[in-house]
Amino acid sequence: MRTDLEWQGPKLSWDHFRILLTVRGETRKNFYYDMCIKYKWSKEELKQKIKDMYYEDIIYPK
Repeated sequence: MRTDLEWQGPKLSWDHFRILLTVRGETRKNFYYDMCIKYKWSKEELKQKIKDMYYEDIIYPK
């Protein structure tokens, strides 16, 4: 997951990383990782976005 950014140090909590470990696919994980940082999602927001399939809604709009 985003090894190119590791040198900057973690920008998310351990709880965020634990949640991200449940996400399948590197592209999807990186999407949620970037969105967490950009929009300062809490761990609860991240869980909800994953549950609501936010990635799929953005990538494959109806």
